Amino acid sequence: MEPKYHHGDCVVVDGGRAVREREACVVYRDETGERVARLKVLSRRGWRFRLESLNRAYKPFDLAASAIIGAFPLIDHLPAVRRKR
Repeated sequence: MEPKYHHGDCVVVDGGRAVREREACVVYRDETGERVARLKVLSRRGWRFRLESLNRAYKPFDLAASAIIGAFPLIDHLPAVRRKR
């Protein structure tokens, strides 16, 4: 089965609404001094969050709530134009 999201795709988020439990979202966090955005499914675990990738090849991991800079729910997906080879 082909993945739904690919490198180069554009995702649209809602910056005015909180993320719901188990909702796909863009999570901003600091990785080694650099802010990065990742597309994840977020669920709360007490004072921590579980981040699950939409790609099953990557294992879920937990983060302290303080490690997350922001999280915004995904509302649309615009696939990049791909050339056929």
